[in-house]
Amino acid sequence: FAMDPVDWTWKITSDAIAAWVAWVTHTPRLAILTDVDGVFRNAQTDNPSALISDISADDLLALGHTSIDACAAAFMARRGISGVVMNGAHPGRLRDWLDGRPVRATNITASGPAGLSLARGAA
Repeated sequence: FAMDPVDWTWKITSDAIAAWVAWVTHTPRLAILTDVDGVFRNAQTDNPSALISDISADDLLALGHTSIDACAAAFMARRGISGVVMNGAHPGRLRDWLDGRPVRATNITASGPAGLSLARGAA
């Protein structure tokens, strides 16, 4: 499968697959829904002040496995994909985020010079 960007291992979760689908379908923003409010410093999910509200995909990758898998972070960094990590138990947050309103979550900004459209070879 020529478009298959990952090695098939148990380290790859739906997070990485969602990032790949976002890239293939030219999706401008990726929402990863999880069971916590976003990405936390030192995995302190019980400490609200440890929530990282904004992070680049490269910096997310440097953190390793967080509330999203490291493969997804690596793919987002390589492909210049922006997105958000938020708690899926609060569906109103997704609606608010899609409408451009601030939500309790971690916003991921695209890293590197490529950007989403250039990463796909678009002009």
